[in-house]
This record gives sequence, structure tokens and C-alpha cells, in this order.
Amino acid sequence: MEKVLMLATTAAMIEQFNKRNIELLNEMGYLVDVAGNFKEGNPISAKRVRDFEKWVRERGGACHDVPMVRNPMALRQNRKAYQMIVGLLQRESYAFIHVHTPIGGVLGRVAAHRAGVAVIYTAHGFHFYKGAPIRNWLLYYTVEWLCSWWTDVLITINREDYDRAKRRLHTKRVEYVPGVGIDSKAIAGLTVNREERRRVWNIPERAVVALSVGELNQNKNHALAIQAIGQIKGEEIHYVVCGQGEERRKLERLAKKLHLGDRVHLLGFCEDALEILRCSDIFVFPSKREGLSVALLEAMASGLPAVCFSIRGNVDLIEEGRGGYLAPAGDREAFASGIERLALSAKLREQMGRYNQKKAKRFDCLEITERMREIYQGAARGAQRREDACLWNDCGK
Repeated sequence: MEKVLMLATTAAMIEQFNKRNIELLNEMGYLVDVAGNFKEGNPISAKRVRDFEKWVRERGGACHDVPMVRNPMALRQNRKAYQMIVGLLQRESYAFIHVHTPIGGVLGRVAAHRAGVAVIYTAHGFHFYKGAPIRNWLLYYTVEWLCSWWTDVLITINREDYDRAKRRLHTKRVEYVPGVGIDSKAIAGLTVNREERRRVWNIPERAVVALSVGELNQNKNHALAIQAIGQIKGEEIHYVVCGQGEERRKLERLAKKLHLGDRVHLLGFCEDALEILRCSDIFVFPSKREGLSVALLEAMASGLPAVCFSIRGNVDLIEEGRGGYLAPAGDREAFASGIERLALSAKLREQMGRYNQKKAKRFDCLEITERMREIYQGAARGAQRREDACLWNDCGK
């Protein structure tokens, strides 16, 4: 059987967002190996990483621990990772590779170019975007522009990135695939005992629960949501966060300072985030930067209205005044206003939640899988043409 390599900076990224793609490639007759950092930087439990390794091996693939890190300035460690990827591509015979994440995307594409292997790159949200700091444009745009010459297929997951890539990058093919897909029917059909779950969290029955799902880091911006909820008077709003990360202590101190210690619930990494969505009233999404958020899509499929910033990706999903409220980027007052308006009206929450649930069906995994099948089939044909050209050139020498 032919083999494909799936590569990202961390193994968790592939486990969380690419298991369906691995299943699809298996269905198409490929064995799939996985490469990434299995030991560090994974925002999921160590057990879940081990379970993922076992899952890959049960499907006939191999797992390669490559010590990539997200920090682009960690030159020594990422150089070592690059050399390992080159060695892997030279040892194995891959039909093509599919790479993800900024660091994994760069190292994987440069290594694939050196090894003469066709490459698909999924950009889960460029670090250069409308309103991004100038340093992002100087660093990330320059690197992406250079690597685009060595990219056979670039997959973008939101309209802003797709339009920019078509205009400014030199990839052979640019494709638009709206995210990784969700099982909208299964999510909508989940049933949970809301009252029991809220009792576990010590949340009163009549309180409004605002939920965020995401890593506790600066980009996810949970501090702004805590501040926004802190300035809303007269409504008992509890803020529940599913996620772990380096900002936990900072967020706990902020909640205590604003006298919200008993109304901010940091649950850590949650395997049952979909069930927690069903126990909530409003999805609060204060991220500074997104590609096309799976968490936001899952909240929509769960029938929740959303409050988020009017940034790339979010504007593809949430319609102002119909599925929630889009505050101008960084505007805490407008963000707090959106939460307050929804907290005050159960009828409005229900109306907007129904609208989101209907819209989420457009992003169902069945639709996404068929788009990915077409892209993989095209990549396979392109890889075959490349191999035939190499053989022809060898014969002519």
C-alpha cells in the first residue's frame, strides 16, 4: 500500500483536527504515518496522546516523535526537527505529505521540496491578517510567501485567507475548505442533565452560564471575558472555561481581584466539552485571532448564541443580530454589551441559538470529507505526474 505522512508541530493538533482525514486516506487505500511532537506542547492529556499513538498504529501507520516547538525563535530545536523530517522523507516512500501549523508547515514544506515529495499544506489561520501587528507581516507573511513556491496545494479555511492567498501567494493550487467539519447531527442530539451538572459546579439554577472553550493563553483572551462579565451589574452570570494553559494563575488572580472568584470556573481540559455546551446559555469567544473555530461551530450546533469579536473566521460563522453579536476587535464595552443583552433575554438566546444550529449544518463533516477526498485525489494525480517526470528525466540522462 502507498503511504502518506500527516505532520504538525504537535501530535495533539492532528489528534484533535485530522483523525477524519486519516480515516479518509485509509479508506482511499493509503497507510498514514504521523509526525509531530508527542512529548511537549500538547494541550491535551498525556493519556489521550498515548491513545492516539495506539489508534494510528492499529490502522497500520507509524508515529514519529519530532521535537518541533511553536516558538519560531527556537532555531536549534527546530533545526534538529527539520533534519529528522528530511531523514524520514528520504527513508520512506510517501505518495505525498499533508502538513499543518506554522512551524510544522514550514519545516515540512522545505523538507518535502528537498526530498522531491508532493505537499499539501492546510493553513488553519495565517498569522498575518487584517489588523495583525506589523511584525507578523514582516515575519510570517515573508516566510509563507517563500514557502508558497514549494507548495503543491494550499488549503485555507476562511474567506479572508483564501482571497489573500489567491492574490499574493504562488502556490500551484489554492483551495477553500470551511474548517475540519463537525458532526452537527450528533451534537444536536446530545442530552444532558443541566441541573445536575450545574450543581456540581455550584451554579444556581437561575444563573446564566457563559462558556468559553479554548487553551488558556494570550490569544484566546479569556481575561477580557472575565473583565467584561465583571462590569455587568444586576445579572448573575457564571463564566465557565474548558481549557488548560499557562494563563491559569493569572486568570484566577484576575477573578479574585474583580470579586468573581465564585463565578469563574476554570475546569481545565475537558473530554466532555460537548456535554458542557448543552449545560450553557451563551458561548463567549474573546479570541484575538482565529482561523475557523471548531469550538465556535460546535457551540452553534449545540444551539447557543455567541458573543465574539468581528475578526477573520468569526465573520464567516456568526451573523450580527441573528446568531449573536460581533463586537469590534478588542472592544470590551461592546463585548460586555453583547453578553448582557443575551443574559437579559431567554427568548433572544433561544431564537439566536436556533438560527446558529441551522447554519452549523453547512459545515458538517460529511460535506468537508467529500471536499478533502477531491483534494487528496488531485494530490495523488499530481504526485504521479511528478514521479513520471522524474523517471523521464532520469531516462534522458
